[in-house]
Amino acid sequence: MITAQSEFVCVEKLKKIIEKPSNLVDFFSPREIAYCNRYKDRYITFAGILAAKIAFIKTASNLELPILEKIEVRHKKKWKTIHFHRR
Repeated sequence: MITAQSEFVCVEKLKKIIEKPSNLVDFFSPREIAYCNRYKDRYITFAGILAAKIAFIKTASNLELPILEKIEVRHKKKWKTIHFHRR
């Protein structure tokens, strides 16, 4: 059975955590940081990427797939989908 997960991330809490640059690189790849910084309210975009990562990890663990230690969310404009890659 294939399952899906949905996650919510509190933007205000995330904003406090990632205000320190050292914390930012713990959660996000340089490519994800550049992507989020293109937007006016970048913290909402950061929260969306983090929620996608958490949902992916939970789904992968439910399917007994190996958990990737570092994953990266990439957006494809043409298909409006999210792709997960190893960093």
